[in-house]
Amino acid sequence: MIPKNFVKIFPVALLGLFICFSVNLAQSKNSTSPHFNEKVFQYPLKDPPKNRSFLSVAKNLQKTPLIRGSFSQKKTLKGFKKALKASGIFIYSKKEGIYWQLQKPITTAFVFTPQGGFHQKKGNNQTSSTSNPLERETIKIFLSIFSGNISQLNRNFALHFTPDTRDKNAWTIGLIPKEKSVKKYVHYFILKGKDHIQDVKILESNGDLTRLLFFELRKEPVELTQDERNKFLVRAP
Repeated sequence: MIPKNFVKIFPVALLGLFICFSVNLAQSKNSTSPHFNEKVFQYPLKDPPKNRSFLSVAKNLQKTPLIRGSFSQKKTLKGFKKALKASGIFIYSKKEGIYWQLQKPITTAFVFTPQGGFHQKKGNNQTSSTSNPLERETIKIFLSIFSGNISQLNRNFALHFTPDTRDKNAWTIGLIPKEKSVKKYVHYFILKGKDHIQDVKILESNGDLTRLLFFELRKEPVELTQDERNKFLVRAP
């Protein structure tokens, strides 16, 4: 049986977009202790703008104003034995934001922009928008992650970074929220990738864990097609 809040749980988990702060707020009051035993948290960045390796990663992300791909997502809810799984496709455009379409086990689509998140309903691009200020702020943060916006990340997170010793092009970034309003719901983000972000792990304060994998990534064509542009056409409800 699919939980009633399934649609909310998955899309914003990309930030959780990726994490939907409007879901399970009662549970978040029972926060678990953070487990920072992930290796990346042994390597704090004291001065991110001056770290050459980190700057190189950020510049590579900035060189990708448009990318398309598929994703798989697994969310393990505290107290539940079976994880929730989903998959779909996404489009990241530096100009437009993120188009996020779930295809399994249900079909629904969202558009995430600096102005907020929009749930696309059937018929004529009717939408419902997120009104939660914390959700909107989290969406902005995740857009900063995709675009490699160092100044924004440095304002919102304590940054940790380590290159992969086995693959010079691979890297891991750990993000621990600075703002109390965000720390109340999220312990950390861990990002892994090469030229692009490929793996995202999000540990929430209530013990829930979200894992996102990005694959079949494509940068061609270099401009949005007309069909893709239409996906970003959202209209305020």
